[in-house]
Amino acid sequence: MGYRLTFYDCPKSVVKKLESITNDEWDHDNYEKTCPYCQEDVKEMWYDCTMWLYFDSFRQLCKEGKEELVWSRFFKNKLEIEDDCSFNTMNKEQCLFFINLIRKHIISSDKNKILDNNEMRELNNLIDGVITVNELEKKHFYFDIDVEPRYNILEKAEMIARDARMDKTSFSIFYSDDETFERHLNKPYIVSYDTTWKDTLTNLIYVYKTFDWDNRCILICGG
Repeated sequence: MGYRLTFYDCPKSVVKKLESITNDEWDHDNYEKTCPYCQEDVKEMWYDCTMWLYFDSFRQLCKEGKEELVWSRFFKNKLEIEDDCSFNTMNKEQCLFFINLIRKHIISSDKNKILDNNEMRELNNLIDGVITVNELEKKHFYFDIDVEPRYNILEKAEMIARDARMDKTSFSIFYSDDETFERHLNKPYIVSYDTTWKDTLTNLIYVYKTFDWDNRCILICGG
């Protein structure tokens, strides 16, 4: 099935209760007794969010040993269960750092995808028949290892069309059907229903602003 990462809304009292347990105290026969996400009043927020960590800036953070900026180990002792599973907590400051990490990742990913005014004008000229496809290709599409490549404006036009189709599909899936919309509307940690980086960021910001950080933390479990 692969490695999955799930986020939970967890009372700080659960952390205090379990953070100091040892291997001998971990109940292998009755997993629910000592497993953090099985405790009373621990609520699942987002399931299988592993892709959230698949970006270069987070990998670099891990290489530099700075994971504490994003999360902290749940257990004070090293437990055998951690050979197969991970248990971490995220507080308000760490959540904000994670939000900014994702925000900068989105900006970095998008910065080379934006048409400038001249390119947008050329795209309009292509639509109006002022300039031909061959002229645009000759002007914008070249391979030169010594020169930073530019977007082929035709490829960019295709990307715009593809994104528009995805937006339309996403809307029809999550918003147009009353029953589906009602189901998503009642999910307490979700305000943006798609799974793009921007939707992920929107949901994290919403949680950051509304979460009971004084009494609860985010529990992040992988396995």
